[in-house]
Amino acid sequence: MTIAELPAGLAAAADASLRWYPDGPYSLSQTLGVLLRGTGDPSFSTRPDGFWTAFTTADGPVTLRLRFTAGGGLREAHVDAQAWGPGAGAGISGVPRLLGSADDWSAFDEPAFHA
Repeated sequence: MTIAELPAGLAAAADASLRWYPDGPYSLSQTLGVLLRGTGDPSFSTRPDGFWTAFTTADGPVTLRLRFTAGGGLREAHVDAQAWGPGAGAGISGVPRLLGSADDWSAFDEPAFHA
């Protein structure tokens, strides 16, 4: 089954889910855009209901949907993640890192970077 073939009602039956809150300004499309392998990439799709991707984990394949909701204040903007498949648990556990929670931006604060 490809991402485009997922039944409309599947979202209600996610095997795993989580809500992630970014620490500051955030763009889901800029974060995930670097993962695209061209316009015909069958493992990544942008749809009105979110960003969809599929990959394998040690537990098996997973289909993942990510949706960003903007907010006006701290802890209001968030990404909802839902996963389906045998690898749903492993896929969901990796979502914060996929979205940049472990990224280290301190090198951009160095004076040499701004020179």
